[in-house]
Amino acid sequence: MKPIGIDLPLRRGNQGFFQQTFTTENTIKTNLRNFLLTNFGERPLNPTFGANLRQFVFDQDVDIKRVEIEETIRESVSNNFDSVSIERVDFEESRDDNIINISITFSITSIPNSLDTLNLRLDTGI
Repeated sequence: MKPIGIDLPLRRGNQGFFQQTFTTENTIKTNLRNFLLTNFGERPLNPTFGANLRQFVFDQDVDIKRVEIEETIRESVSNNFDSVSIERVDFEESRDDNIINISITFSITSIPNSLDTLNLRLDTGI
């Protein structure tokens, strides 16, 4: 079986320098995680790549923040991942106001029964 992508987080692989992905599902999930955790300006020569979600970490109004985060996730994924459909976005409580835990349930439209969950932690990055 040939690899089709690189798994995140980066770590040493058994064959080659990085751990690789071998299925479309794993590759899309890794690409989705990478995209959602990237802020505008972090990708050289592609300043609008990413979902720019870390901007919400310091917002004070939790309810408005959740609505805006969900809208941003849904819009940015639909604009950049034709094959991904967001089914549900859930937020997990955190003791720290500057940490946002998000659980995103998604499916890959070209693969039947491909429902999967992606867990993200947004923080200050420090």
